[in-house]
Amino acid sequence: MPRRRRGWLALAFAAALMATPSAAQPPADATVIQVDERVEARLTTAAVAVAKLQRKVRVPATVELDPARVSRIDAGADGRMLAVDVDTGQKVSAGQVLAWVTSPDVTRAQVALLGAVAEVDIQRRAVQRASELVQAEVIAQAELERRQKELFLAAMAVQSHRDQLALLGMSEREIEQVVRTESIHSEIAVVSDADGVLIERNVDRGQVVRTGEPVFVVADLSRVRVEGRAPEREVPFLARAREVRVEIPAVNQTARVGDELFVGATVNPQTRTVTVRTALDSPEGIIKPKMLATLEVLGPQEERLAVAAAAVVRDGDREYVFVRESEGRFRFARVSLEREVDQLRAVVEGLSEGDVVVVDGAFRLNAERRRRLGQ
Repeated sequence: MPRRRRGWLALAFAAALMATPSAAQPPADATVIQVDERVEARLTTAAVAVAKLQRKVRVPATVELDPARVSRIDAGADGRMLAVDVDTGQKVSAGQVLAWVTSPDVTRAQVALLGAVAEVDIQRRAVQRASELVQAEVIAQAELERRQKELFLAAMAVQSHRDQLALLGMSEREIEQVVRTESIHSEIAVVSDADGVLIERNVDRGQVVRTGEPVFVVADLSRVRVEGRAPEREVPFLARAREVRVEIPAVNQTARVGDELFVGATVNPQTRTVTVRTALDSPEGIIKPKMLATLEVLGPQEERLAVAAAAVVRDGDREYVFVRESEGRFRFARVSLEREVDQLRAVVEGLSEGDVVVVDGAFRLNAERRRRLGQ
């Protein structure tokens, strides 16, 4: 083909491209999608409206003992167990004898008490004699005062030894019996100081025990704690909590209302959680420590503009809804919403009351929008 002929064809083809209508069309709007009647008929829409919302947070938890209702009972003195009268699981009462201990410390303390009592008797007679001699002007008043002081110190020694025996576990009645009969015995009773259930027994007959080591643990199970750990992001919500309910599947499915919610003052750096707990009455005693439970924390009830949670489409790290603008025309609107509550999400910004949004079909509509954009 001649050179002049080829040049003319190239110019003609370029002119045809410039005349093509698609070359003059603006790029597609990424925020608007137009669909036909058949597609729109398959979509379900709902209006954005004000609703009553009450957010709930559920926290896995366990039943725990209330430390204020736990008594750790030691033997009172170093010694050896003579007898153990109870076993774990038994109900015990305050003042009930749980075991008997023989201790040389108790023997020595009783001997010291009887010696101090005898010294008081000696000093009392000395004061009486000195008083008579002062009246007869045989000795000076100062000598009487010295002997009165020695009587006072002897009386204080008696009280000190009585206190020591009480600390070792002897009752006031037993101490009085030692003084009255002037006889000693090395056995002392280990007594419960509270009503409850014996949940720990750490000794057997013949075992050596040491002062300060708990040999029995008694717990009042008529009131327990339910404790869990909530994510740290929930702390602002927990601070506004209005009610806490406790579910214990092992007992029944009925939620029990707990007392005021306690929120821990610190965050666990490993788990990024904060301790939450409440107290629960259990007069029947069927709620046992270490049972699994769930804490349901309820926030305040509020009237908020809300949209159905099913209407929300996530694109990247942002959230959107399709707002119906006219027949077959929908706008892909970015929104800011709070967490889901009863299948609704409170609107922070991006929607107004009365806006109609796609609820069922939003994800399919977004897939079509992306297809048209070539994404």
